Amino acid sequence: MQALSRVDCQLAKFEEWIIIGLTASLSLLLIVQVFMRYILNSPLFWAEEVAVQLLVFISFFGVSLLVFKKKMVSVDLLMIVISERSRVILQLLIHIFSLVILVLFLLLSFDWINQPEVRVEVSATTGLPRWYNYSLMVVAFLFLVFHQFVLCIQQTGLVFGRGDNV
Repeated sequence: MQALSRVDCQLAKFEEWIIIGLTASLSLLLIVQVFMRYILNSPLFWAEEVAVQLLVFISFFGVSLLVFKKKMVSVDLLMIVISERSRVILQLLIHIFSLVILVLFLLLSFDWINQPEVRVEVSATTGLPRWYNYSLMVVAFLFLVFHQFVLCIQQTGLVFGRGDNV
């Protein structure tokens, strides 16, 4: 379990670096775009599309990092009024349900980017195949599934009384 937790932490650190890199790229791109558009009067015609894609990637990896840090927004009204044992069991059920949904999203997104019509789709401004961009979504879902899987394992340890070594 400790090895799995270490891998989870390393993956989260990698995600942080991905998010930092993507955010720096987005910031630099927007600064250059403003300079080109308003100072040189010659905008980069592809900058808006790339900026939107970077923002989407930051969001996907950010959600994965939030799951790792256990900082996702939740409604905990029911959790406050039930007993500690019931709360731990309910949290495990929620983690398992979330894992099933995320695995489904992962499989569907992987299947979607492998569709022939998606494979041939090309960006209007950059001329690059869009499936390269869509592949990052699958990678982010993979990270998200892994973090959720680790949460399920940790919560299972709490349910069955092995919470001390989690």
